[in-house]
Amino acid sequence: MIEKMMVYALGRGLEFYDAPAVRAITREAARTNHRFSSLAPGTVFRERATAFDLHATKFVNIGRTKLRVMVDLFNAFNNNAPTREDYVLTVTGADNYLRPGTIMPGRLVKFGAQLDF
Repeated sequence: MIEKMMVYALGRGLEFYDAPAVRAITREAARTNHRFSSLAPGTVFRERATAFDLHATKFVNIGRTKLRVMVDLFNAFNNNAPTREDYVLTVTGADNYLRPGTIMPGRLVKFGAQLDF
């Protein structure tokens, strides 16, 4: 059961280097009489990666000419959440385990204007 949950959580098959983590979770589950609630702390949860974008447009009429001013703010509430993490346990230790591979891109502001005449 623990192996199947790890395969689901990791999104890949188990490898030889996953054995220490499987053994540790199995020991903890055995200590608590194999209750499902004891497996949750061994599961990997990470911050939710959400991006929030804002867009604003203002129309200005100047005689027969129309000016459209635009501003875009991408990833307004950036919290540097990782979008990819390494799940590899090494024999020498867990030095690379859960190390962020990539994080959410930083905030970006874009200004634009369009003139119709």
